[in-house]
Amino acid sequence: MIELDKNKKSIGIIGCSYTHWHDGNCELESYPALIAKKYNEYNVVDLSMPGSSNDSAYIRLRSFEKLHNIKFDKVIFQITHYGRFLHMPQYNVKNTDIFREYRQLKNYIYTDGNWKDENWDTITSSYLISPSLIFKVWYRERLDFLSNHFRIKVKDLQKWLYHYLESDMLSLVLEKEMHVINGIYGKDNVLLFSWHAGIDSSDLTSFEKCDFPENYIGSMAEMIGPKTFFKLGIDDAPHYDRIGNGIVFKHLKPRLDKLLTP
Repeated sequence: MIELDKNKKSIGIIGCSYTHWHDGNCELESYPALIAKKYNEYNVVDLSMPGSSNDSAYIRLRSFEKLHNIKFDKVIFQITHYGRFLHMPQYNVKNTDIFREYRQLKNYIYTDGNWKDENWDTITSSYLISPSLIFKVWYRERLDFLSNHFRIKVKDLQKWLYHYLESDMLSLVLEKEMHVINGIYGKDNVLLFSWHAGIDSSDLTSFEKCDFPENYIGSMAEMIGPKTFFKLGIDDAPHYDRIGNGIVFKHLKPRLDKLLTP
């Protein structure tokens, strides 16, 4: 059971595994946790999820708002790869709690990073490649589920997924999410940044197809510098542990001061 201090304003943070604590094994030491420690006059609600997609950004914010009868005062949106989308085949608008588990330490509220319903999933390019033996059964089960849901063969499903995940459509979806969030919360109350420079493309081709609003501050890779950005990673992604998250917080802090200072 979590408790929001109704006397405090609230920050909603949305991102993928680069923001979530799990892959970096840094629970209570991720950059959202550091934001909660530094700006303890706010409720800091971390709605990041490993593997999550840009198109689920607003639904995560709105789900929490409905559940707790609030509206976020500030929003931080870590933009992820284009080639992902949310599949939520059975969404009951009356049951707006879409997260499996919430945790809380003082003013910091966060999740275990899983959807509440096992049928909800973020579809990524992982469905198109031959997975490792560890995940082979899981991916096959998910492909079979989606194949049955859409009533098409697995190979035909993968062909469709390939064309959709590689299309320009998902950059337009990101534009929509950014403009929706800016429109609802106010551009001055929203901070937008991506993890990778170019998001998906080293030559920035797909990156430049997206029309970013003024409150997009660039990528963490650009802020930290390309070599250090990857060197800090605990894997090739790169995901960060507590040390890397401390550096992310350091680079975000001047913008956070501007965003969060009355």
